[in-house]
Amino acid sequence: MDPAQQKRLRELAAMMRDGAQAAAELELAAWTRQADCPGEAKAVFAASLAQRGRCDDARRVLAGASGIDEMKLLISVLISAGLDDAARRLGRKLHQRRGHHPSVTRWLVTMNVPGSRDLPAAPDAMVEKLAAELAERPGLIETLTTAQKHEPRPESVLLLRRAGAMLVKGYQGDEVFVTLCRALADLAVLAGDLDDARRWAHRGLKADPYCAKLALVLSELSDEPGVGPAARQVLARVARKYPHYPDVRAAMIRRAAADGRPAAARRRLAAWLRRDPDSPTALRLKKELAA
Repeated sequence: MDPAQQKRLRELAAMMRDGAQAAAELELAAWTRQADCPGEAKAVFAASLAQRGRCDDARRVLAGASGIDEMKLLISVLISAGLDDAARRLGRKLHQRRGHHPSVTRWLVTMNVPGSRDLPAAPDAMVEKLAAELAERPGLIETLTTAQKHEPRPESVLLLRRAGAMLVKGYQGDEVFVTLCRALADLAVLAGDLDDARRWAHRGLKADPYCAKLALVLSELSDEPGVGPAARQVLARVARKYPHYPDVRAAMIRRAAADGRPAAARRRLAAWLRRDPDSPTALRLKKELAA
């Protein structure tokens, strides 16, 4: 809104305060029909109409509202008119567009807008903003995921999952794709969504069949034949490629025990200790299996 429009709006607001509401509304009505009418003027006019019980007229004035203040006012008008479904839809739209502003989310909850308690923790605008930032430095998602492993926050995990899923569409089968799959699998585990973790792990392994980190994710999950090969097969494949990775060897032994093959687990551990009797990982695993 330019200075001249601001001055005009202040003058009309003063007219309303001084008891000339009808005259101010006439001028506002004419102004709102002009193509360059600012949203603030529409909001003032709609508020004046709603105050006098003309909610339908206020809704028409604010039809197509996109600014935060106009959308807030229209939601209030809709609630006053008992149009809860319309208020719910507009509240969701406001959250999707502007929910990354904490004040908007607080307003929706404080005003008890219908559906506000069920809104997602990560609004679309915030997801799109993070996805755009990660597109410039996609490797950063691993750093952010590691931080969540140390101090998980459900809303941050959800935001990273949605942004990563949006970003991964731009990469297929390359190194960045595998990096994103690793992060999304880890984030799904943090969220307790083990089915999604399994899916992301197998998607990444299709691009890089020897990815140790994804094999380790699968080692902690139950097998789902319709999604991908068994974890023990994946671990064996990676172990052949990287026979000296202690975490992969330990995961193979743990998986054998978890799959009901304790004798195989003990044989592998014994062979490991014969080759490397001082291995800290093998010695910890020995205590773990003996417990």
